[in-house]
Amino acid sequence: MPTNKKIVIVGKYGMLSSGLYLYLKKKFKTRSYSRKEFNILNDNLDKLHIKKIKVSPRNVGKRLEVVGHGTISNHNTSDLWVWAGIGKHTGKDFAVTGTHSADGEAYFWDISDPANMVIIDTIKVDARTVNDVKISEDGKVGVISREGASNRKNGLVILDVSDPFNVSIINEYNDNLTGGVHNVFIYEDHIYALSAGTRYDIINISNPA
Repeated sequence: MPTNKKIVIVGKYGMLSSGLYLYLKKKFKTRSYSRKEFNILNDNLDKLHIKKIKVSPRNVGKRLEVVGHGTISNHNTSDLWVWAGIGKHTGKDFAVTGTHSADGEAYFWDISDPANMVIIDTIKVDARTVNDVKISEDGKVGVISREGASNRKNGLVILDVSDPFNVSIINEYNDNLTGGVHNVFIYEDHIYALSAGTRYDIINISNPA
C-alpha cells in the first residue's frame, strides 16, 4: 500500500486520494484491541492490498463531573456545537443548539461559566427541526440545517456569528435540498452537507453573502 496516501474512513467504505477504496474486513471492537484487516480496492472493486493495523488502548481514564446544565424545557435539543469567541469576545466560550420537532429555533449560549450557562440570542427559521449546527474554525460563520419547512425549502441557513450576542442571517442555500439536510460540517470556506441520505453537496462560502 502506498504510504503517501491519506485514508478517510466513512462508514463501511473510505476513499483514498487516488480514487482507491478501503473496505473494512473486520469490525472494530474497541475493547479487544486486536489486529484488524482492511482490503484496499480500486474503482472496479479489485483487491490490491491487505493492510493490517493494530488498535491499542489509549490508557486514558478520568471521571466526569457535571458542573452545569443549559436547560431547554419546552423543546428537544437536536445538536450542539461549542466554539471560542473572537474579537471583543476573545476569552469567552459559546455554544449553539438546535431544536427537534419544534418551531425552527436555534439557541446561542454564553458558556464561559459552565455552572451558569445563559441563552444570549435566538435565530428562528421556517422549519420543524433545526437538525445540525456548525461554526467555522475562525468563529465567524455558522450554518444550521433545517427540515420540515412549510415551503419545502429544507436546505441550509448561513449565519454571521462573529458577535454571538447579535447573530444574523447572511444567506440561505436550498437548491435541490428539499429532502432536508441531516449532517453538515464546515472546513476551509466550504460546507459539506448530506441531504436526505442520498445527496452529498459541497457549497463554497468564501463569500457567504
